[in-house]
Amino acid sequence: MSTLRETYDKQGYLIVRNLLSQSELHELSEAIKSPLIQQAREQNRRPEYGGLSIIHDIIHLHPSFLKLALLPKLLDVIEDLVGPNIEIQHCKINWKPPEKGAGEVKWHQDFPYLPHTNHDLCAAFFVLDKTTPENGCMRVIPGSHKLGQLKHVDENGKLLRYVNDENFDQAHCEPVDLLLEAGDISIHHVLTLHSSYPNQSDNPRCGIIYEFRSADAMQIGGGFTKTTGVVVRGRPSQTIRCDAGLVLIPPK
Repeated sequence: MSTLRETYDKQGYLIVRNLLSQSELHELSEAIKSPLIQQAREQNRRPEYGGLSIIHDIIHLHPSFLKLALLPKLLDVIEDLVGPNIEIQHCKINWKPPEKGAGEVKWHQDFPYLPHTNHDLCAAFFVLDKTTPENGCMRVIPGSHKLGQLKHVDENGKLLRYVNDENFDQAHCEPVDLLLEAGDISIHHVLTLHSSYPNQSDNPRCGIIYEFRSADAMQIGGGFTKTTGVVVRGRPSQTIRCDAGLVLIPPK
């Protein structure tokens, strides 16, 4: 087992430093300046997330984002975590506005919003600029993926944007800030609890996110996008692996 896989299995996340070269960073920086992406940024501001812009299906909006999803050195890491046959579950840009206190994301797991038949999914998070608590960096709770799926619904069964489970006690957790430099990526397990600070800086913070899954993980609830099921390495699976146990399905 590789060192990366050992870290991922133990902590539920990992950081890969300097994955992207300067030329690759420049290409992505130019891509996010494109008129179509900037238009989507304005059209997809989410007041319920403090003005955060969430732009889905980015591989269809600019070729540089498809190129990134197919990057061999990225997929080598993902293969080590979820296996040789890899699909995209979704891909997006999360853009925190340059407004003091904007764009906070509360503690949550990804799995409750996109439950699958197994847990071999992970989110790869790229940044084009240095991330700090001041500009809204992401945080994780190491080892929290071992808690299993937690409730993200209220007493009436309404889906919430944050964890609401008696088994989660934030007061007894020790979160880790994911301090990334341009070209670094963080990767977290689909059950790892994570959040992000609000942006307190005068600059926007752009995160490029790909949720990858093993091809034998079938989605059984939640939202689908135009890119759900796009194969980026290997081939589609002719079998479905069902080992997630009891799965809570988000309400329709």
